[in-house]
Amino acid sequence: MLLPFLLLGGLAIPGGHAFFPNFWSKVLSFTWGSFTHQDLTEEAVLNVTLQILLDNKHPTRPPLHWEDFEGKTLTADAILGAYYGDEVSLRPFRAAMRQIVSANANMDFLNGTRNDPIRHFDSERVRQGNSLLLRAREDLLRNVRAKEYEGAREILGQILHSLQDFYSHTNWVELGHTGIHPDLATPGKDIDSIAEVSEQTCTDCSDVSCQNNIAAAIQKRHLLTSGYYGESPVKPQGKCSHGGPFDDSKERSARGGINKDTATALFSPHHFLHEKAAQLALKASIKFLSELRGDVSDRDMMRLLGVSAFPALSFVLDTTGSMGEEITSARLQSRNIIQHQRMTLLDPDYYILVPFNDPSFGPVYKTSDPEEFLKALDSLHALGGGDEPEMCLSALQLALINTPPHSEIFVFTDASSKDAHLRSTVEALIQERKMKVSFLITEDPSRSSARSRREVLHPNRFDLYSDLASVSGGQIVFTNNQYISEVAKIITDSAYFDVVTLFHVQTLEGGIAHHVFLVDEFIHNVTLYINGDVRELRIHDPTGRKQNGRRQSFGKFTRVLLSDPLQVGNWTIYMKTVEPYSIHVQGRSSFDFLYYFGTPINGSHPGLYQLNNQPVAGVPTILVVDAIGLPDSANLSDVSLTSRNGKTQTAELQNINQMSSNLLVTPGTSHPVSVKITNYKESHCYSVTISNDVSKDSNTFRIHMEAGKRVVKTTEIRVPNNLEQNTIVTVMVKADVCNSKSQTPCFTHLSLIVIGENETSTAPPPVCPQPSYLQFCPTSLVPSRCKDFQWRSMLLVTDIDGIKSVRVVNGSGTASQYSDAGNDAIEYTSHCCDLQAELLLTNHKEAAWNCSLYAPTAALQAEHKAHYLLMIPLLLILGVSLGICYFQRKRRRSTGSGYSSPEDGEKD
Repeated sequence: MLLPFLLLGGLAIPGGHAFFPNFWSKVLSFTWGSFTHQDLTEEAVLNVTLQILLDNKHPTRPPLHWEDFEGKTLTADAILGAYYGDEVSLRPFRAAMRQIVSANANMDFLNGTRNDPIRHFDSERVRQGNSLLLRAREDLLRNVRAKEYEGAREILGQILHSLQDFYSHTNWVELGHTGIHPDLATPGKDIDSIAEVSEQTCTDCSDVSCQNNIAAAIQKRHLLTSGYYGESPVKPQGKCSHGGPFDDSKERSARGGINKDTATALFSPHHFLHEKAAQLALKASIKFLSELRGDVSDRDMMRLLGVSAFPALSFVLDTTGSMGEEITSARLQSRNIIQHQRMTLLDPDYYILVPFNDPSFGPVYKTSDPEEFLKALDSLHALGGGDEPEMCLSALQLALINTPPHSEIFVFTDASSKDAHLRSTVEALIQERKMKVSFLITEDPSRSSARSRREVLHPNRFDLYSDLASVSGGQIVFTNNQYISEVAKIITDSAYFDVVTLFHVQTLEGGIAHHVFLVDEFIHNVTLYINGDVRELRIHDPTGRKQNGRRQSFGKFTRVLLSDPLQVGNWTIYMKTVEPYSIHVQGRSSFDFLYYFGTPINGSHPGLYQLNNQPVAGVPTILVVDAIGLPDSANLSDVSLTSRNGKTQTAELQNINQMSSNLLVTPGTSHPVSVKITNYKESHCYSVTISNDVSKDSNTFRIHMEAGKRVVKTTEIRVPNNLEQNTIVTVMVKADVCNSKSQTPCFTHLSLIVIGENETSTAPPPVCPQPSYLQFCPTSLVPSRCKDFQWRSMLLVTDIDGIKSVRVVNGSGTASQYSDAGNDAIEYTSHCCDLQAELLLTNHKEAAWNCSLYAPTAALQAEHKAHYLLMIPLLLILGVSLGICYFQRKRRRSTGSGYSSPEDGEKD
């Protein structure tokens, strides 16, 4: 399944392995007939989604039947449309799919994963790869059970990438298997029948297309192997290579390669097996998702996959003493929405509430139970406070982090923001998570006594809220205590999955103005919201006829609902005002779109790397637009972009969050968190702040970075003692240009899951195995010639998580790592001037430990050998004696009644 995309502009830059990552791979490499990770992942998700809907009959619609889809190309529109009709938007599903696909593709792009042989089943890391998949599956389940679906999608995409690579990078297909590996990524199972390090696995191949280059002995014994890629680890003699134009190892024996990533010989020596590998990879992906479904509820599985009618109802509420009416209005609108949707499938996935005042904000109330949400609302009371400003942006930041993407947040307040320094962070979150924020501001001069400590209030103190609403596509509405209950109905107007913005403008002055908005054939239920002192208002349809609609005015707030059906074409608004105003026009539409910015990546596995939020200055960028609900008869032809004034930030942040990394924390502990900062353009000073949402602690530091440089910084996050199990701790990182208020910052965040102490891993702690020695220093060694001799030792490590890296921390030798029948073999070589060493081993759960090595002398080895030789005759004598005794007793028992007395023995 391929989604409709529109691509705008872009140049390719050098980059970093697997089926090719995504649709852009076909553009860069001309591999149009090949299957990508994106193809396989989307098809697997659609198959499992269909199966869930087949097994869960819709309460009011006809049931689905498998026969209606059999033999057809599965699409999200067809599956969800057949089940829900027009009740559900495809936006959450497409967005969730995008996140899974992006996490899958990033395994080929990010420095921490693209060259890791374990994550791609390269370099004979078959058993280690399976172990990593099993650990990642545990992390995935833990995220789903904690309702951390965004983190779960990241892990799911990474798991599916490795799972799919198994069939493209190993010789499973070449062994003649027509079904998937039954034990791959299956709890309680392991992968066996793996070629050993000493076995030749491939023969030389001189052609681009390599036929029958798997060693005959490997084929005969049905042993698994995989190709080595590049220089790390170095390919041993006679082993297979990955192959392709970017693999340096293919020129060493055994020459050639075995990858089945594409259907093109240029990139894949075993291109002729690409389709078989892809079919098995798809079946394995479906099997994994189906088994995952068996471990969670169907409701959780649907949320993981983005099958959602309405993501969230999210409120940020000022709870100071003057806000009693606003809190009551929020309760009323929430009850209306819940009652309206209770008997349908349209109830929100989440209800989120974040209170604030001064000096406090939070906590976050987040639930899927509407009754629990109403209880939380009922527990709020307007108490204390009374002074301006309040901690509004701190509360809004928490709401943005805890509300699902593509949602709308409603902020109720009558005070300006005390924490305006968070503006850039809030804007970055809005952009990254594609959120809409609307503000309902109540001002009533008669209540001046309620805010007793207010003296002179700046007339533009709400400009910050106005800017945030404009940036997000939301609106800001000014009203008073008298009208707040009516104005708050905009929440109910927006509580539909298919609401789109048709027009938005915010002016700096009043007067006479004309505005135009377009209505197409997909639009209905159009509503205009006008905030300002309007003296005259006329609305004309495309034919020029005046349309009054249903108009309601509450103070300076005007709401106009146009009557359906609407004339297709340009509608005109004529206005006369005496002060600045805003107009927000929204409607409900079956057509929508998603978008993201990406940068092309060349190299062994080319594709499009999705940027987290805004484009990065100095990096070639492509805009990808995903049209939703577009009929077959229409196509997307062009997109208009409107830029904001100001320079663009030139740094990018990435949290170092890799598959099955240690994202679990326990209460009362400290957890290290690392962030990588990349500066793409000119030299800059950056101010970096790392904070979290469960404590007020933050860590700010400055770094000066040259162009093209990367820096990794690590800090400790302290987890409070009172956090409950499955609580999500969100770590936030922001980077600003030092002493600059005009540039947009970079922002990223990482979710940690709180677990109980009894949930910590039961895996045995890492240990250092007994070393074996392959080469020795001579007994008599002249110091001046010690560098002429070498000693070598080997550690055979069986750590369940697999060894990620080996580093020499003490010693002048070198360490290399390779796979030996599924275990990690680490070989250390040093000259005889340096007779000891210390190695630092790190596994894929980021556990690190040290192993010490000492060089044995040849005399010691000879002594051990002599001792062993002396023991052989003694062992032989003992064995013969035991044998004689055994046969004597057997012979005696064969005579008489089965019992022989000593006297009988003497007679014999």
